[in-house]
Amino acid sequence: MTNGIKDFYKSIPFLYFLGKKYFWWKHEHLFLKYTDEQFILKNWKSSKYKKNKPLNLTNPISYDEKLSSLMFRDTSPLKRFCSNKITSRQYVSSKGLGRILIKPFFVFQSTRQIQFSSFNFPVIIKTSHISGDSVILFPNKKISFWSFRALDEDLKHDYYHVNREINYKDTPRKIIVERFLYNADKSPLVDYKFFCFNGKVVFCSLDSGVLEKNGHHSESYHRNLLNPDFSYIPNAKETREPLSYLSLKKPINWADMVMCAEILSTDFNHVRIDLYSCDGLTYFGEMTFYHGAGLNDFEPPEFEKKISDLLVFSFDDRLPHI
Repeated sequence: MTNGIKDFYKSIPFLYFLGKKYFWWKHEHLFLKYTDEQFILKNWKSSKYKKNKPLNLTNPISYDEKLSSLMFRDTSPLKRFCSNKITSRQYVSSKGLGRILIKPFFVFQSTRQIQFSSFNFPVIIKTSHISGDSVILFPNKKISFWSFRALDEDLKHDYYHVNREINYKDTPRKIIVERFLYNADKSPLVDYKFFCFNGKVVFCSLDSGVLEKNGHHSESYHRNLLNPDFSYIPNAKETREPLSYLSLKKPINWADMVMCAEILSTDFNHVRIDLYSCDGLTYFGEMTFYHGAGLNDFEPPEFEKKISDLLVFSFDDRLPHI
């Protein structure tokens, strides 16, 4: 299925809901016969980026091999705590960065509990345990019943079964509602993903055009890889086509975002800190420990080797508890 067809399919709420039902049936019934290791190997072989590359889960060398090995073995309670969109906010506050949390922020058991008429500002509605699925609601605008049913369908299922990332296993599942951010000039926000190793930002992914008007993630967005000083990394790319470097605008709060990412990453050997810049202010998105579930395609090879060498392979769960 091409990206354009996928985007069209997701734009029809009822079809998207039916797709959700099938998606979860497949992962929680058809694929449960596989052990974690067997499932990850199956995913690797079926990925268009990995078909001709071996996967060594015993002695991993590449960045993606290391992620694939860690994500079903590393039982760190802190990673689990920070993988959930609700409890991760507590972690951000504990680091003295409460100012970057999006407010107001509400938590519900299901979409049926939400009093939509009480919001006189745009909000985004999503689950606390899954990325990429959301509904954007503007005041006095009607949203399809099936869009909310798709979110409630997600609440029934354990996100761990999707890629076997153990940090999501049995995590509490809620509906969250927070203010929908957009710039004063109505320009769309860029997703800034800071890849941190040992408490330092090594590079950043700028994802442009990610969020569709219906709240779903587009299949056709752009991705640029940049150094911590916002300079261009020659020939670097990863799974998505980049925009011209000259078309990228450095946020006035870039230094603040780098600082926040490094503060939030200090307890981890490797983590991706997702932030937003809205009208010059920094906002927290989420924390991701296994980028792309280990199914990435970093280029050129020397860049991939650089980040792989920084990821020390271990299964240390003796991290601080909160």
